[in-house]
Amino acid sequence: MTNAAAAEAEAEADTLQKVLLLGLEGVRPWHDQAGVEIVGIVDLYRQAGEPFAERLRDLLPLYPVFERIEDALALAQAKPDLAVVTVPNGAKNTIWAERAVMEAGIDLVIQKPRLASLEDFEQLMQVQASSQATCYIGEHYRCDARVRTVKEALRQGRIGQVEYVYYECRRPLIPSPWMESYRHLALEDLALHHFSVLQHLIGLDVTEVYAHSSRPSWLEGESRTMASVLAGTRQGYKLTYSTAWGTWGEPTDYFGHFRLDGARGTISVEGQTVTCYSSSGVKQELPLLESRSWIELLLEARTATPFHPDSLDTPYPTLTSFEPIIRTIYASLTSADVAVRREEKRG
Repeated sequence: MTNAAAAEAEAEADTLQKVLLLGLEGVRPWHDQAGVEIVGIVDLYRQAGEPFAERLRDLLPLYPVFERIEDALALAQAKPDLAVVTVPNGAKNTIWAERAVMEAGIDLVIQKPRLASLEDFEQLMQVQASSQATCYIGEHYRCDARVRTVKEALRQGRIGQVEYVYYECRRPLIPSPWMESYRHLALEDLALHHFSVLQHLIGLDVTEVYAHSSRPSWLEGESRTMASVLAGTRQGYKLTYSTAWGTWGEPTDYFGHFRLDGARGTISVEGQTVTCYSSSGVKQELPLLESRSWIELLLEARTATPFHPDSLDTPYPTLTSFEPIIRTIYASLTSADVAVRREEKRG
């Protein structure tokens, strides 16, 4: 290798984001991502001996795999720029692993928060505040072509101030054991993504919440898969939200569909179509912008100058900017539990 080629290879290596993976479910997407060097994998949820690991038999031999996060932090070939935790469907964030990473001064990505309680989230907030690390939330729904298209239309002021929001998702359900780790499956799982979309588009700071959560008689198990939420917001709009996970008939995709009613028009998202209606009745189907990878956007943002990680105008939220979503979820859970107890008391 010539000196010039060696210098070029060294410069390229310097631009790579060194990533430590916590949990096996993030291995393939991060392995396939350009601009990334995986410096180690921690089998945080003890998946190496499970059938899931068979899907990764071609990748796991390529990287050091650790059972303990302490060993990974001590023995990784290079200090990570990022640690990424991916939580299996039926598990929860450990909190102690997230704490260990951030207290070591390493930025953290939680691909999808699966929290055991609001107190766990508050612990994470405290750790982030006392460390030199930033915790990001890997929320891919925000990068969807439909969301990016609606965001641009709102930037252009196409419908004015949004006053009413209607969001609905309808899915069939094949029960799986992991679902029983949630008391209110629809609110704790799908609503997280849907509320994140709304926060990204128009903000989401709720002032009042009424929620109902139930399980239909035709489904086995205990987790409640049907949910509805009515909410008022500091942004001034009223939210009507409904998810039916286990319904018959024609389903939506997991993204669902929604409508934003503004002072000067309406934006509707159904299927893969985004339509804008003016106050004079003119209908226009908007051309979809391109979907983006949330991983690519996060990596781009970390190397951009200036970078404002807590901006609600970004598709790569931090723990701080994601807080209103988590608090909306837990306010909805509290309201739903009140309704459940009221129904149980009535017998």
